[in-house]
Amino acid sequence: MSDDVSLPEPTPTSSDAPAYAEIALLRALPGRDALTYAVPAAWRGRVRRGMRVVAPLGTRHETGIVVALHPAPPADVAGIREIVEVLDAEAIVSDEIFELCRWSARYYLAGLADVLAVALPGGLRARSARMLRVADAAAVASNALEAAVLERVRDSDGGLTVTALDRALALPGVARAVRALVRRGALASEELRQGPSVTTRYATIVALVRTLEPAEAAALGRRAPRQLACYERLLAAPGRRLDAATLDPGDRAAARALVKRAVAERARVERYRDLGTTASPAHVPELTAAQRVAIDAVAPDAFRTFLLHGVTGSGKTEVYLRLAARTRAAGRAVLMLVPEIALTHQLVVRAQERFGETVALVHSGLAPGQRWDEWRRIARGEARVVVGTRSAIFAPLVDLGLVIVDEEHDAAYKQDEGLRYHGRDLAIVRAKLANVPVVLGSATPSVESHQQALDGKYHRLALPERVRGRPLPQVTIVDLRSPAGRPVAQGVASAAAAATPSEARESGTPLFSPVLLTAIEETLGRGEQTLLFLNRRGFASAMHCLVCGEPAGCPSCSVSLTLHRRRAALLCHHCGYARAARAAACPSCTRGTLVAMGLGTERIEAEVSARFPGARVGRLDRDTTARRGAHRRILEAWSGGKLDVLIGTQMVAKGHDVPGVTLVGVLLADVALSMPDFRAGERAFQLLTQVAGRAGRGALPGRVVVQTYRPTHHSLVAAATHDYESFAPAELATRRETAYPPFARLAVLRFEGPDFDRTGACAERLAASARAAATAQGVLLRGPAPAPLERLRGRYRWQLVLTASGARPLHETLAALQAAWRASPDARTVRLVVDVDPVSML
Repeated sequence: MSDDVSLPEPTPTSSDAPAYAEIALLRALPGRDALTYAVPAAWRGRVRRGMRVVAPLGTRHETGIVVALHPAPPADVAGIREIVEVLDAEAIVSDEIFELCRWSARYYLAGLADVLAVALPGGLRARSARMLRVADAAAVASNALEAAVLERVRDSDGGLTVTALDRALALPGVARAVRALVRRGALASEELRQGPSVTTRYATIVALVRTLEPAEAAALGRRAPRQLACYERLLAAPGRRLDAATLDPGDRAAARALVKRAVAERARVERYRDLGTTASPAHVPELTAAQRVAIDAVAPDAFRTFLLHGVTGSGKTEVYLRLAARTRAAGRAVLMLVPEIALTHQLVVRAQERFGETVALVHSGLAPGQRWDEWRRIARGEARVVVGTRSAIFAPLVDLGLVIVDEEHDAAYKQDEGLRYHGRDLAIVRAKLANVPVVLGSATPSVESHQQALDGKYHRLALPERVRGRPLPQVTIVDLRSPAGRPVAQGVASAAAAATPSEARESGTPLFSPVLLTAIEETLGRGEQTLLFLNRRGFASAMHCLVCGEPAGCPSCSVSLTLHRRRAALLCHHCGYARAARAAACPSCTRGTLVAMGLGTERIEAEVSARFPGARVGRLDRDTTARRGAHRRILEAWSGGKLDVLIGTQMVAKGHDVPGVTLVGVLLADVALSMPDFRAGERAFQLLTQVAGRAGRGALPGRVVVQTYRPTHHSLVAAATHDYESFAPAELATRRETAYPPFARLAVLRFEGPDFDRTGACAERLAASARAAATAQGVLLRGPAPAPLERLRGRYRWQLVLTASGARPLHETLAALQAAWRASPDARTVRLVVDVDPVSML
């Protein structure tokens, strides 16, 4: 709970207070960072930078953040309108967060409003909608679309918003038809304003305001024993206050009497929503010599980037926690980032064991109200250690002293929609702005970070061995190509007789080699746990026609639909399209029948349950974790030994420390290698090394079985021997030869439109107009060409790849291209997406 903070009322203020405000509207305007508004006289002196306000924009009202205050308006601005509402009593965006947001806007070529909308918790905008009702019952439509609009509005009960109408009709040109009908008087339109969907919760408390003398307490006990009992409860309660809602009727009466005696008082305070994560103090392990060296090397009072390269199970988390404890002892705050929501629970519990209630949690899986509560706890200094995913980089920590990025190599740190920022890179920027150290940790550092360490820009710290001298797991590569009896190389096993006839017919890929089946059986027999990894969810990756070979495809994306048998549905994992999975003729040739082909985690779960009926089997992927709290429940069952076998996608591959896991099976390592991306080899190495590292983290040794059709690929060979030192130089040599990062700066311009040819023509025109100027600055333009994922959510995608040796010429070229695009008529029908430092080339 927090002390009550009420909203300010308009009051007369001094005439010298700033009368004009720059407002960044959270519904961004392309090319405009902020608009100028007048501050009504009653609010002057009360409105401050970082507050939310409501301001008029055209015929509607929008929520914005005050970014600056001025005594006079800009000379070139006329017709300035007034803000109409102030939503906060205190600034919710600090100067430090403003500075980080401005840097992000410049670097990623986005508007400040775009960045603020990402930085702030959701649900903070006051909403505005246009409500439509029929104004002229005799009105006649001039075309079929107008007729459909009139009919839908007439059928609505009390009116319909423009957004709901557009969604219901799902036809192009609805907004244009509405405007025409409003102009002719057939429809009436009025603004419907609603407050933010996220609000602050309050509770009534009874708080002790004075303690009784012994004689006074004894007298109270004789006259009113119930009041004395209530007084003693207050005396023993944390903060000497009780939530009135927890008192029974007798206690409430006693509390009222204590208030009358001026012994206690009633107050209304904010009540934070419960996150359901608590932990008790735990044993602090002894440090290894390498851990002590790493901790001592991190100087606490200056900016520097440290790359903590430690093998899986080497105790990187303990290094993080010791550094955090040192920072907290100095009275400063700590920010700890992880790439996935699934990893936050384990780290937040470890942090709560050391730092108690001062730990806050920030990620998109929290309810909007929970995120708003955590934001306020952090901003008020009540939470001093923040654990979260990439969005936590914007957490409003007071007096930041340390930034930690776990699994720094992970692609999940890069936002792939909207503002395309990289959480790891912004973590370094935030540490630099605060002049504090930042620690990047990984068992498989990105080759970009590795090169920075080689160049001396990062200080490398090494944890080369597992704690307690535990060995790294033994890795066996199974060659899925090998026929029965064929000799194979040392350390590589044959997959002969791996699949039953039905398996081979349905999937074309053996699910389990004899080596893996035997290993699972032996592990279960010993009462130990098995982790099975396949980075592909669903039951089957596609439904193919046995006659023409065509897959069942998504109507809006250029991808195959995935069979989810439990839901009896074919789903698109990109846009969410779904249709029933029933036997049907091929939509392409109409002659064949669609059959399931390929593998998915749902199918693996079914096969394991069938082969090992006594085993307790679970699955961790996006399907099983769709409900809030599902991540935590599955991982608690897994770490608590309530599951014998866990099957999962990349969610299971990193960060989880479960001592009972002695076997890891990688069912098809080729999935990562097959991506059309220059980072495919690096990602395969990282993923396999990480998932292999889940085995043997307890007292018992671990084993890993990797099934693949490409057993000699250098990424797999290096991962099998846990050999980062041989993988990184080979990968860097390839990058240098092909002029890819870290030896070049990269950006992608992606054009998205409803028509393939027109979208490509738009991309061609922009590229042609800028190619000569870009070349003069040393920027190479590749393309434009259709994106590898050519169609997504009904829009065709073309991309233009820009490469430069430095960031400045790249950004200058991007800014010029962006400005030219906004001034072009093509921008009205085709969307341009700017992706600086792209992680995925899809």
